[in-house]
Parts: sequence; C-alpha cells; structure tokens
Amino acid sequence: MKSVSCGAIIFRENSERKFLLLLNGKYFKFVTGRIEKGEEEKDTVKREIEEETGITDIKFIDGFREIYNFTYKLKGDLILREIVLYLVETKTEDVRISYEHDSFKWLTFEEAIELIKFKNMKELLIKANDFINSSL
Repeated sequence: MKSVSCGAIIFRENSERKFLLLLNGKYFKFVTGRIEKGEEEKDTVKREIEEETGITDIKFIDGFREIYNFTYKLKGDLILREIVLYLVETKTEDVRISYEHDSFKWLTFEEAIELIKFKNMKELLIKANDFINSSL
C-alpha cells in the first residue's frame, strides 16, 4: 500500500540560519502530512505548517522539491510512504506545536544534522542547506 504526503524543511535567517524540527515520540522530523482530497501539494504544505506549528508567514523557495520514500509496518501491512518536501522560509520564531508533537527546536544546520536519526532525512537537510547557500 502506498501513502503520499507533503511537507517542508522550514528555515529562518536572523543572525544565523536555523532549521525547525518537530519532536514526534523519540524522533525529530520535518513538518509533513497527508494530502487531502482536492489539494495541490503546496496547499497541503501550507495547511500542515499552520496546523503543526501555527506559522502562517511562509515563502516557498523556488526550485527545491525533493521526494523521499521509506517503508514501515502498520498492523502487519507493509506501507510505502512517499513524502514530497519543499523548502520554506519564515520570519516567525514563535511556534505553537499541535497535539501531534512533543516539542520543537530551532537549530543550526550542524545541530539539526546531529539530532536527525534517519540517513535520508539528513541527506535532504544537506541538499536544502546547499540549495540555500547557492541560490539565496
């Protein structure tokens, strides 16, 4: 069975670049969520960011759209999950996490790489940081 979601690697620039990670159980992750019927990918991203963080002032960074896949078991079934990630900038520092998460952190690139446990997510963060460095 295949499940498709969208999400965002969220960052802000002040005196230094910080990335937002949400704690869900024992893992830090990016904002993600399932596409609702009739939604376009970016509409899903906007909705999920607002639902999971309370952040509404976002700017999509053109040219960054990455897909990653992983599998997991749910009630004995093997689920293939595809997540389409966009790169999003915000000026907002205040985060209001939803009931789905335990906490959040704004982290430097180096700090975020240390906290992320999954190789494919680390690779995506590296791509995002490199993209920002080369295009902004």
